[in-house]
Amino acid sequence: MDKAISASYCLSIESCMKQFGVGNFLTQFDKPASFYHEPHAYINVNELEVMIEKAMFQSNCLHFGLVLGKSLSISTHGFLGYAVMSSPDFITAISTMLKYITIRAPILTISYHQNDDPTSYIQIEVNAVSSLLKQVFTEMVFAHIVQLHQFLLNAPAPLRGIEFSFAKPEYVSLYQQFYGGAPSFEGSFNRLYIEQDDLTKPIAHADSLSFELAKQQLQKLVEEANQQTDFPSKLKALMLGSELHSLTMEAIAQELFMSSRTLRRRLEKQGLCFQHLLNEVRQQKAEQYLKDSSLSITEISFLLGFKDSSNFSRAFKRWTGKSPSDARS
Repeated sequence: MDKAISASYCLSIESCMKQFGVGNFLTQFDKPASFYHEPHAYINVNELEVMIEKAMFQSNCLHFGLVLGKSLSISTHGFLGYAVMSSPDFITAISTMLKYITIRAPILTISYHQNDDPTSYIQIEVNAVSSLLKQVFTEMVFAHIVQLHQFLLNAPAPLRGIEFSFAKPEYVSLYQQFYGGAPSFEGSFNRLYIEQDDLTKPIAHADSLSFELAKQQLQKLVEEANQQTDFPSKLKALMLGSELHSLTMEAIAQELFMSSRTLRRRLEKQGLCFQHLLNEVRQQKAEQYLKDSSLSITEISFLLGFKDSSNFSRAFKRWTGKSPSDARS
């Protein structure tokens, strides 16, 4: 993956370093100061990893992801931040953030899921990076979502739970301070659970005109990104962040601001098929869902968009050579 995050986020890293007495942090790297202010500038995964490792070493702060997440302001996200801040309600703000976050941070895949009980959860994946970056960015994103909740709704986030896929860190006592709750560790997913009642609450800074203008700018950025990035990877990233049980080519084409006919032609030019890419994403998600013992095979079949569990089982065996039950055990 060439792009990791927008270069503007590096300014937030430098700002955090000032708290630890390290000035002009970004001058240690081979980019001019103006680079970090360019709207279309990104750093790659290797550059990001070196930057985070140096920041943690020079600050002597193992919980740097928590500090960074809490220090991020909504304006750091550019037009995405303005769209979130001016959204009519919390669910629109969350949906907008999830829809467009890959413009700003391509290494992130964040999805929202609604449960049958009074909670919903936000799930995050940090793609194609080391275990260190995965932990730092997961901690950062969840700390930032807690901050966003308090800013947008003018109230602390009453979290119902939080779980991480990594081991309990030695600074776990700080989690209560940053998240307001005690998490679980070494799970199959990184998830933050929120009250469903919060989803319909109005945003304190809601402004319909600003929201529409910000979305227009975001759509332009998406169109530009489509021209510049690896198109199949872009498609798969969109699919990973979508509800597969209701996903169609028309819906994905709409996300890319093109017709389904244009999308099909573009794929054909690259010798690709929409269904083939969809099956790759289904397999990836199936392997994740099977790690969650609370999900039955029937539920997983529905989540992946299969009509019944037998169709899912046949497809999974074709992909992996194993049945879903064998893979789970």
